[in-house]
Amino acid sequence: MASLFISYARADGEPLARRLERDLAARGHQPWLDRAEIEASEAWSREIEGAIDGCDALIAVLTQGSFASLVCRDEQQRALRKGKRVVPLLAQAAADRPLYLEHMHYLGFTEADAYDTRFAELLDDLAQASGVAWAD
Repeated sequence: MASLFISYARADGEPLARRLERDLAARGHQPWLDRAEIEASEAWSREIEGAIDGCDALIAVLTQGSFASLVCRDEQQRALRKGKRVVPLLAQAAADRPLYLEHMHYLGFTEADAYDTRFAELLDDLAQASGVAWAD
């Protein structure tokens, strides 16, 4: 299945990022979160770079924290520079969006009770972009 890098700010995006990680893994995908995957002794920036370089797509969890985070911005820009598919998920209605993602279609994850519908849309979006049928 797909290797998916999840870019998020720990300050306010971690709950959604963890839920996405769990649900994507349950569907047979390989989600990657920095906190879950980096050992304490490893050089975190090289691990993140390698994970982005090796992913099929980057899922950008957009929150106020991710807009302010230089690390999140760097992750997103590296993915774009490397020609990776970037899928922006708007997790907070008031969150600002980086200029380099302004033109992209956002999936709205601002309402908790709509998560299942939005998650299905995310899977469809990824499948259409890659031509790969995702596991049910």
